Amino acid sequence: MLLIVDIDGTISDNNHRRHIQDSIRYYESSREDGVNEGVVKYIQSVRAEDDDVLLVFITTRPAYYKGSDGTRVNYYKQTKQWLHEHGLHAHELSMRDDRSCDQSLSRQEEKVCRAVKLVLEHLNDRDIVYIDDDTRVVEAMRKRCPTVTFRVPHPDGYLTGECCDRP
Repeated sequence: MLLIVDIDGTISDNNHRRHIQDSIRYYESSREDGVNEGVVKYIQSVRAEDDDVLLVFITTRPAYYKGSDGTRVNYYKQTKQWLHEHGLHAHELSMRDDRSCDQSLSRQEEKVCRAVKLVLEHLNDRDIVYIDDDTRVVEAMRKRCPTVTFRVPHPDGYLTGECCDRP
């Protein structure tokens, strides 16, 4: 199985920073995120049933950004550290690279392009499950990849097979 899991609002509990409008402050405060236990339990149960699961975390977070003090911050490294601290080990971490991505695309559209590429790489040899809390991303993926199973975290923490709006 290929299991693609979004980070912000899906595997991470980012409720404490959803109100932050400034992207630098938003990313910097992600270090304080907890985990969504319902999604973690789902990942653990899938891995317990299938020892050949390819787990990929995907996000609209940039791999690098300019911090509040003006220095360039390696956000890829910080995100890997957060995942490690929470026992979330994956085969791949897919982040936005502003140096190489199409700047005309929104963050969500660019993430969908990366996710579709992953799906196409494994379409013929694995079942594929995609988990994301962003209904815009799920709907865009559903149109491009109708054979993929989609799951959306419910605001109460459990997973549903349907899109649901977050509060």
